[in-house]
Amino acid sequence: MAVLFGPKSVQIASPADLVGKRIGITRATLEEATVPKMAPQGTNIVWFDEIGATIQALLSGQVDAVAMTSFAGNTVAQGNPEKQIETKLPVTTAYYGPIVRHGDFELREWINTWIFVNTQNGTLAALYKKYTGVDLPPLPLF
Repeated sequence: MAVLFGPKSVQIASPADLVGKRIGITRATLEEATVPKMAPQGTNIVWFDEIGATIQALLSGQVDAVAMTSFAGNTVAQGNPEKQIETKLPVTTAYYGPIVRHGDFELREWINTWIFVNTQNGTLAALYKKYTGVDLPPLPLF
């Protein structure tokens, strides 16, 4: 999931709240493709060439908020508790999954079974929340 993160002191509850704010985005990311489409005119998007620079801009106060994956943002927030970084606004949901060779039927079935069982018993949701800081979105059915 791509999310906007920022300090507790920055008020962002909807896309309208982005007007007048500096939002850091790393180039060549899902966030680059999605945030500008949801940001109203008057949002100041600040571009960075790599995620380290985006993170440093947030930590140093060069931007009001940043867009990144929930995993990355949660890691930054946990590593810098004094900055009081929190999830501000979900941007989009991206689904990730393992890829196995076409002939690896047994491995693919094992993975699918693990995902099914652990979705049903809550383990997957607990792991997702632990490492991303947000609730597991509904998974697509294939």
